Amino acid sequence: MRKHFFSRSALDQAKQIAFAPDLWNRPQFPGLTIDGPESRDLDDAIWVQDHPQGVVISVHIADVSEFIPLDSPLDRAAIARTQTRYLKQGSDPMLPKLLSENRLSLLAQQPRPTLTVNITLNVHAQIQAVQVLESWVQSLDQMAYAQVDRILNQPTSPFYSFFHTCLTWADRLYQQRTDPEQRRNPDMPAGAWLDENGTWIISEGSRYHAYRIIQEFMILANRAIAHWLAQRGSPALYRNHIPNTEIFDPASLFAQLRQQNWSGDLHRQLQCDLCRAEYQVQPVGHFALKLSAYCHFTSPIRRLADLINHRIVKAQLKHQPLPYSTQALTKLCEQIEAVNQAQADETKAYFKTQHLARFEAQLNQPQPLESIEDREFSRLLRHAITTHQLSALTGLVEQRLAQGHLSVEDQFVVLLLGQDRSLKDRVFQKLTQQVCDAPSIISIAQTQLETWERSEYVQMNNESPFAVWLEVTLEGQRWTTAQGSFAQRKQQARHQACLIWLQAYVENQLVPPEARCWEHLAVPVAQTVPTVLPPASPQQNAVSWLNELCQKFQWDSPSYSFLTEENGFLCECQVEAAQEIVLGFGSGSRKSLAKQAAADQALQQLYAAHCADKSTAPSPSAR
Repeated sequence: MRKHFFSRSALDQAKQIAFAPDLWNRPQFPGLTIDGPESRDLDDAIWVQDHPQGVVISVHIADVSEFIPLDSPLDRAAIARTQTRYLKQGSDPMLPKLLSENRLSLLAQQPRPTLTVNITLNVHAQIQAVQVLESWVQSLDQMAYAQVDRILNQPTSPFYSFFHTCLTWADRLYQQRTDPEQRRNPDMPAGAWLDENGTWIISEGSRYHAYRIIQEFMILANRAIAHWLAQRGSPALYRNHIPNTEIFDPASLFAQLRQQNWSGDLHRQLQCDLCRAEYQVQPVGHFALKLSAYCHFTSPIRRLADLINHRIVKAQLKHQPLPYSTQALTKLCEQIEAVNQAQADETKAYFKTQHLARFEAQLNQPQPLESIEDREFSRLLRHAITTHQLSALTGLVEQRLAQGHLSVEDQFVVLLLGQDRSLKDRVFQKLTQQVCDAPSIISIAQTQLETWERSEYVQMNNESPFAVWLEVTLEGQRWTTAQGSFAQRKQQARHQACLIWLQAYVENQLVPPEARCWEHLAVPVAQTVPTVLPPASPQQNAVSWLNELCQKFQWDSPSYSFLTEENGFLCECQVEAAQEIVLGFGSGSRKSLAKQAAADQALQQLYAAHCADKSTAPSPSAR
């Protein structure tokens, strides 16, 4: 990806920028920065101080607008770029590095003019007062995220108490902001959150504690400024985000995500069900952050919207006319969105070219493809099908399918994008054993195929056994299957209806809804506990294997309950296998560990009663 060059006039202006002596007549505040280990463009510093009501959190932001006049060469350069881009070969900055990484950056032990936001919070992390003023800061230190986390485990460090106070208030701010009892928006499951752009972040790993501190302190400052401006009736570049209320169903999508272990295909489905955050002149609210008003203010070195909002705030502070009209701000919103989209398209095209070259090399040169990671294999499979080279991967696809390593998205690609009928039949055989994956394939198709518009279930009755058909609208026409699904459980009937529909689609046997057959549905025999359970899967943990057994034999999903112990949690796992109740108990320092132990014990009891070869039972010590 190409970098942009600054004009000679912009570079000359940057060289001429100097600090006037009267800047140091502003009040001075303490602060320090936390950022990446290689970062040089440091926009913000933080500080906390006890207060009778709770705490005062201070965020000090580089006063960039003091040195870049409207319509100056540097201003025009910032508008053309809109933001700093971080590339593999280095950054492509919004402002020349002489400013962004030196003269205006809040480098340690260097005095810098700033705008300070002092926010007083009560003990519940609710905002009590906001003070905005011009200031200057000489950062005490430049900390990296990992460095702060190490200090949090070093009681002898002089910053130990300070960062623990920061972390305590960051956690309170997060809890206050996301409290489901105070907000109508749905609470997010563990391992998932929405960032301020409205983008889903799915992670099973942990993040730096220091990142949580900076995230919550910056959100707090941006939120405080947005309300400060809104209370004054000031137009600005507010960051608004709303859900797509017509299709956003978090409860069902979260359930699917948990069931599929946060798979990438359903992650993309969630992303498509949300509108992206936008810049607008008036505040509407921010769904992802669960805030009634939000703007960007804390990164004027890296982001144009923050620089613009700085000018507006400074005009308010000095009781001067606003520097922008509403029409001018609206055009700036459009400019930012257009440039950001062009940059995103350029990035996408660049990586697509890189991926295509790598895929061709992998398909044409002998190498151990078996060692390719799952995500890389999925991309390679799609490329092979698109370029009619699937034969090079057929054996590996069959191997992964037999081992249970072919992802749901890969199954979608083989079934609905590929042409190999033999592979399709093998996927259908697998889906017969894992029917709960069929609805996920339907969801992926609706997300990725333009002709697939919507789907819905048609249910004949409201009591067990349930008769269900799936209807999918393709290019404006509804299609279903002649025969429906019949099962004791509604969920199982729906899963089976999806599988029947997919088979009919592949075999070109779909019918319009009026051709649906209501007669001759065979009532299934209720599932019971089998005499011998299948061998435990070595690739799955206890929780996922127990879920798979329940789906396979149409038992209700396991239920889990937790009690808090002195050293962690006690979990009870209950499984109703037909008329048989199986209980498992487990403890652990985290809920996830206690849940695994409880599921493991439940599996032990199931296998002890229904497994001829006891060696196939899962071993807690092996997990």
